[in-house]
Amino acid sequence: MPSKMQCVGKGLRALVVSMKVCKMICNDITSDNCKDLAKLLNEFRKVKVIIVVGRMSIEYSGRAASYAEEADRLLIVKPDGTLLVHEATKRDPLNWQPPGSTILFECVGDSLRVISIRSSPREEVIIDITKIE
Repeated sequence: MPSKMQCVGKGLRALVVSMKVCKMICNDITSDNCKDLAKLLNEFRKVKVIIVVGRMSIEYSGRAASYAEEADRLLIVKPDGTLLVHEATKRDPLNWQPPGSTILFECVGDSLRVISIRSSPREEVIIDITKIE
């Protein structure tokens, strides 16, 4: 696994973890390369566990509605469609989606957006990641 020194820089980095082999992808996200990283993460999400640690805001709509201001959080995306967002405290995730949800990565300006959609009941979680710590 690359050392932490290899991941130092401005912008966003994404950590992609295989259950058998641990790989780390360190990328600074800019409007120039964000689309390439989103494409890569969209491919990896089907077969790898993706872990992103950084500053992110979360918007949820569905059976209820909520918004979480930008804060340091841990995002986990699993190949089965499970999505978990944890904060620095407590055991339970702040937001989550169950297996079977559809997850997409896209770029909005210089931030990486993660969209998770559950079809029944209809629920949507939108996460905007602005910085990796």
